[in-house]
Amino acid sequence: MDKIKLLLFLILITSGVVKAEERYTVDRDRSLLATTFTFKNENSDLELINKKTFQLALKYENYDSHGNYLGEAVSPFFSLGTVYAWKIEVTLFDEIGLTAGSIQGETTFFLEDKKFMFYDRYENLVAIGYYNKKAQRFDLIDPCDSSRVLATTTRKFSFKSGESWQVANYYPETLSPFMLKFFVAFVFDRQNQFLIGL
Repeated sequence: MDKIKLLLFLILITSGVVKAEERYTVDRDRSLLATTFTFKNENSDLELINKKTFQLALKYENYDSHGNYLGEAVSPFFSLGTVYAWKIEVTLFDEIGLTAGSIQGETTFFLEDKKFMFYDRYENLVAIGYYNKKAQRFDLIDPCDSSRVLATTTRKFSFKSGESWQVANYYPETLSPFMLKFFVAFVFDRQNQFLIGL
């Protein structure tokens, strides 16, 4: 019976119905004109996200390893999120300009209950992100089952290799990899606010 279950699971993964978990590292390169976040696994560079320095709106553009445009995440310039990370409101657009989802920061007046809400293109809540300051990690949780961790993003630092973020998306069929990559770029970009507890 176990062999049948394993065979069925392998068929579902190879057919794309069930996706295997994704793991990758994110590095950052800053220049005068832009900040580039490179997503790579053990084998190669997967994708990159660019944020131009001089632009009115906060905008992250996603490209594959061949330079093909995959979409973007945009936050209005005149919003609290431009100065305070926990109040960010980001709308995601796919490669043809259709809304692909959104990420919204939420916090109470006393700044105790901070979280990020992840919505799909149909405005369904698909994940809630909480920051673990001690572990320097975000846990993205299933909104219907608080014991189910959909993904983690963890800051890594060494004097030899510098800063990076390690990402594990355990359920890419539930939490869009497209959405998660923009979130990681944003977190890396604003990590100082999270590290000092703002």
